[in-house]
Amino acid sequence: MEETLIIFKPDCLEKRMVGEVISRFEKEGFEIIAAKVMQLDSAILNKHYAHISELPFFPEIETFMSQRPVIVMILGGEAVITKVRE
Repeated sequence: MEETLIIFKPDCLEKRMVGEVISRFEKEGFEIIAAKVMQLDSAILNKHYAHISELPFFPEIETFMSQRPVIVMILGGEAVITKVRE
């Protein structure tokens, strides 16, 4: 079984779409391994987005992702990484 990280970003929470997205994952047969609400700070965002943290648009991403708490989740299942990306 594969596992992948899911981040419900600020706009997903603002639009109240978290339940709909989780429902889609559950219909695919995926399992929620862990979930929590957390505030992302600069240290976390720089580590998570290390591959783009030096690019000129990164400050906008950092501002957006830290504007309010987000929900982070570990999702598990067969081919979960590929299917979530689709």
